[in-house]
This record gives sequence, structure tokens and C-alpha cells, in this order.
Amino acid sequence: MSIFIVLAVGLIVAIGLMIIRVPVGFAFGIGSIILIFGYGLGFDWIAPHALRFLGSFTLLAFPLFILLGNLMGRSGLADRLIDFVQSIIRRAKSSLGAVVVLTCSIFGAISGSALAAIGAIGPIVMPRMAQDGYPRGYATGIVACSSLIAMLIPPSLPMIIYGLVGQVPISLCFLATIIPGLLIICSYLIINALMCRRMPIAAPAKNTFIEYSKNIGATGKRASLILLLPIIILGGIYGGVFTPTEAAAVGIIYCIPIMLLVYRTTNFGGVVDSTVQAASFTGSALALFFFLVTLSHILVLAEVPKDLANIMMRFSENKYVLLAMLNILLLFIGMIMDDGSGTLLAAAILLPVAKEIGIDPLHFAAIVAVNIGLGNVTPPVAPLLYIAGRIGEVPFNEYIKPALVFMIFGHLPVVILTTYFPALSLTLPRLFTGG
Repeated sequence: MSIFIVLAVGLIVAIGLMIIRVPVGFAFGIGSIILIFGYGLGFDWIAPHALRFLGSFTLLAFPLFILLGNLMGRSGLADRLIDFVQSIIRRAKSSLGAVVVLTCSIFGAISGSALAAIGAIGPIVMPRMAQDGYPRGYATGIVACSSLIAMLIPPSLPMIIYGLVGQVPISLCFLATIIPGLLIICSYLIINALMCRRMPIAAPAKNTFIEYSKNIGATGKRASLILLLPIIILGGIYGGVFTPTEAAAVGIIYCIPIMLLVYRTTNFGGVVDSTVQAASFTGSALALFFFLVTLSHILVLAEVPKDLANIMMRFSENKYVLLAMLNILLLFIGMIMDDGSGTLLAAAILLPVAKEIGIDPLHFAAIVAVNIGLGNVTPPVAPLLYIAGRIGEVPFNEYIKPALVFMIFGHLPVVILTTYFPALSLTLPRLFTGG
């Protein structure tokens, strides 16, 4: 039987199981078993590789950053971040929309999770926006799309997964997505300013420069300890003080006393609940990791990535066309999976193909991040978009239109630029490594 027939059967079975709501990890586990028998491989060739991956020290960064994001969301510290950012730009009519974009960026530099950003920021800022005259559908759309920035600003959980599975330095994967992330922030701020011109938004209260400065100082003081967290995490990683795994642990050790003893925004029970929730999520994620790493190893042993690359290059040797094909695949993956599962699948299956056609793994990391993010808010599945819709409590037809504006005019151009201008993703890693 042709290797591609076996691959097609395995993937069709896996996708079919996901459609009927079988957990993603177990769906790909069954698909992997089909491939093992179809390619005539033994379990003794496959299992040790996946078990070694699960036992790696670097993998600890994933559950630790999940716990850090849960603690941030439960503790209410996002409220202090929002107040601080709003105090800086409150004079502009579109200030509250800009607050959402910038706060998601800061929150991403702490938790690395788009879902955590929606859960922590959405319930706070959506009622404020509605009170100021923003349509609730617009508030929902901008929160959903802005949450994607957390996937691009380090420490990004999807980039931790990509680096682990693809065996690419995680710190360099973090750097590869920074410039695309900054471009999305700028494009969203511009779109927000233009769209707010036609909205019946309440004019911001006028105050003197002294009052303005005092307000920034007061809110900055309230948020000062939490604003130090991304500096500690990223400064430690790129200063060579500790690894990403150790950075996550340091962040948790720093965060818990602040929540319990300084800000007193939660109690010990809240910390325990966050830990249990993170452990539960990690357990299901590890099953997904095991089966997808197994699937990746099977495909490499069967030389499927090399054969797929050859087929793509027979279709067209034009690198721009090949990149467009990979973009379409990644967007589709993002439309049917969450950011973590989608990134894991992309690193396991498509990264070897990208290497075969000459794409730098760090460049591909940025391509994966921007495409998976866009797919996560693109119907039909659009997990992040629907979660924001549930928080905003508005009908789908009210928030899909503003969300599409941000997607088409803000996010999609950055996808194209990231894909066809490798310098956007490779400049910072090259500077950091000295070329």
C-alpha cells in the first residue's frame, strides 16, 4: 500500500474522530496506530522516542506557564494593568479600545496564553466599553482578536510547544515572533482609531497635565509589582540567568506572595484551585504531546516529509507558491484546533516538510504563530472568537463583522509580510546569536 494512502487513512480517521468530539490526543493516537501497522513499524521503535520527549526538563516550562497564566487570571491582577494602561492613553476618544490591545500585549508577556488573556481581560473591559458607548459586538471582536497577540509576545506557549517538538531553541522562537507581534499591535491600534470615529463613544474627561501625571503615577504604583514580572521573566531568559523553564518557576514564586500578601486579591484556596486546574489541563496536553510526537517520528522514519516536499516541488518549484500552500494548511489547522494543538501538529508534521523545501525553522515558527492565531478566530470553529462571544454575551452576527475587519485588514497583511519577508522573523534571532 502506498505510503500516502496509509497517511491519508490515518489522518482521515483522526480528523473524523475529532469531528465527533473524541479528544484530539486520542484521535491522533488511533491515527498513529494505523500508521504503525500500515508502515510495518513496531511499537518498540516508536514509544521510547515519545517517552524521552515527555521526560525532558524543557517540557516543564509548559505546565509552569499554564499555572502562571491561571494565577494571573484568577487573582484579578489584570484589573490593575488595565487601569494603568488606560491612565496613559485616556485622553484619546478610542482609548479604551487601545487599552484592550496594549493590555493583551502586556498580559501575553506574562502568561503567553491567548485563552488566559481573554479570560482575564474580557470580563473586566467589555462592561467598561459598553458603558462608554462602544457596541458590545465591537468590544467582543477586539478582545478576541487582541488576545492573539499573547501568542506572539514572549513567553509564548505555542512557541514553547514548537521549540520542544521541532527541537529549535525556545528563546530564539520567542524572538522570531516579536516583530510580527508588534506589527499586529500597530495595525490594530490604527484600525481601532479609525473605527471609533463613527461610534457614539463618550468623550474622555478633560484634566490638567498635573492631574494626568498624578493619575499615571497612582495607577502605575498599584500595578508596579506586576509590571516587573515580564521584565524578570524575559530579562532572565535573554540575560542568561535562567532557562525558560526556570523563568516560569521564578514567575510563579514571585507572583504567589504578591497575590496573597501584598495585593491580597486571592487566598490560598485560589492558588490550590489554579494548580489543580493547570494540572488537569497539563495531563490532557501530555497525552496529546505523546501521540503527536509519536506520529511525527513515524512520518520521519517513513520519509513522508521528504516525499511530501518532493510532491509539492513537482507541483511548483516557486518558493512563494510553496509558502502559500503551507499558509493555507496552517490556517486550516488553526480553524479546527486550539493554538496549542495546532502548533503541535504543525511542528510535528509540517516543520520537516518546511525544512525540506528550504525554509528556516525560525522563519517557519513565525509563520506558524501568525497563521494559527488567525485560524483561531476564523469560523467555522474559531475557538477564541466563540469564547469571547460567550463572555460578551452578544449574538454571533454582532461580533463577527468587527472581528473580520481586524482579521482582514490588521492580521492578514502581517501573515503575508511574515511569510514573504523572512527578515521580520530572523533579524532578532540573528542579532541575539551574533549571526
